[in-house]
Parts: sequence; structure tokens; C-alpha cells
Amino acid sequence: MAVAVIRVNWYLKLIIPIYYPTIGLLHSTLDGGDSQGIFAG
Repeated sequence: MAVAVIRVNWYLKLIIPIYYPTIGLLHSTLDGGDSQGIFAG
């Protein structure tokens, strides 16, 4: 159980830095470039 939690945390640390900027770019493109908000991290 603990191993699974650690593994999930590791995947999140790996994925989030790649995933969030992608979401931010998508939102800024769809909204005309002025609405990144939370996703601009």
C-alpha cells in the first residue's frame, strides 16, 4: 500500500511539470492568449 502511494507521488512529480505548462498553453491558445490563470505556473 505504502509503495503504491510513493509510486503515485513519484509519477505526479514527474508528470505535473510537463502536464501543467501544456494545459496552460492549450488554454491560452483557445482563449486568445490572455487567460492562463492557475495553469500558468
